[in-house]
Amino acid sequence: MKRTWLLAIMAAVLVAAVVSGVTLALFSASTSPQQSQLTAGTLQITGDRDNGDQVPGPMFYIGPGGGLYETGLWAPGDEFHRVFQIENTGSLDAWLKHVRAALQSGSRPLADKLQVKVTADPGGLNVLAAGTLGQFIDGDMAFAGGPISADVGDVVDLHFWVSLPLNADNTYQNLSCVASFTVYAEQKAHNP
Repeated sequence: MKRTWLLAIMAAVLVAAVVSGVTLALFSASTSPQQSQLTAGTLQITGDRDNGDQVPGPMFYIGPGGGLYETGLWAPGDEFHRVFQIENTGSLDAWLKHVRAALQSGSRPLADKLQVKVTADPGGLNVLAAGTLGQFIDGDMAFAGGPISADVGDVVDLHFWVSLPLNADNTYQNLSCVASFTVYAEQKAHNP
């Protein structure tokens, strides 16, 4: 009887061990972090003419009278300088990569004659891009020396010089053109 009793206790312990082992093997758990928010940054640049005035407007225009920084009618040999102020108003640092022009209306031959120079300085010595207005219209004019840094909140002054060469003959009389300049930027992050 002792032996039966001992075998019964051992069987009960063995059954308890097997049951608890199986039960412990079925325990599981999982967790997750608090709700996460992912937001992409923004690349946004703005640009205005800035010649020390507080009135934005076209960079080069002939009139009619009374406006700020009118050029008047152009003659061979005339050159005009304006500042295009670029501000990074986004949340990502940027590279200013190139400039391009678009002919809105007017004479393509005049655009092919007008000389454009973009500089980093008001003296016109640090040339970033140069060519005819037609070349700026035909393709992107990359900045010499590579991209220009424009971190968040930075203001970059690009100086535009446009001239009608002295060798412009009578075929350019009464011609006009309207063009817009656009500066292109890319994010700096992961884009050396």
